[in-house]
Amino acid sequence: MQTLEQLQEKQSKELAQFQSEIRLRDELPESIRNKALICFHKDHASVMMHNHYDTKPPQKLVGAVQLIRDLESKIVESEHWKDGCVSVRPAQINSSAKKERATMDGASAVEIKVDGGKGYGPTVKVAFYVQLAWGLIEISYEVTDLWKLVPRIENKYYQGETVSSQVYWRGFGEDQMRRWWSSPGSYSGSYYFADLPNFYAWVSNELTGEHAKALQIA
Repeated sequence: MQTLEQLQEKQSKELAQFQSEIRLRDELPESIRNKALICFHKDHASVMMHNHYDTKPPQKLVGAVQLIRDLESKIVESEHWKDGCVSVRPAQINSSAKKERATMDGASAVEIKVDGGKGYGPTVKVAFYVQLAWGLIEISYEVTDLWKLVPRIENKYYQGETVSSQVYWRGFGEDQMRRWWSSPGSYSGSYYFADLPNFYAWVSNELTGEHAKALQIA
């Protein structure tokens, strides 16, 4: 059984996190302010816009682009540091940048992450970091109209089980592509854009008509 002091300490931490979340939500664009899921980490926070089965209307690329436009002046570049594995995060929270043998292997403003397999997905998320008064924030926005970025999978089966997979990723004009991992029946990879002009140039080929005009991309 918890003591009175332990309960008071727990309540104090919960209140502090609640107040921190309120401050953070106040800085978010109105389009996601009350809908986003927020998770706190030791060096940043994650703001996630998932696309649930009952999300109406389904989230699409145009929504992600509008969100980036709303936060354009606050976007922070991620650095790609290689030290055996590759760490893609802003400099202030990228511990690999401090390692003696690490080498920088690019930088990016926007990531499109693709995951799937083993009974879930595929999911496609547009992600980026911003610096707000609250602190450093990673924002991810799941979309439903970029299925062409999902890799082609060839599975081999034995007695009904997937025993091996060949994953064929495809380039679509991104600045850099990273294959994170794959295992029988599953995969993870990311497409990166070095800066916002490059991202907007790519988007201009994806969005046409009224969407492009509304975002002043066309």
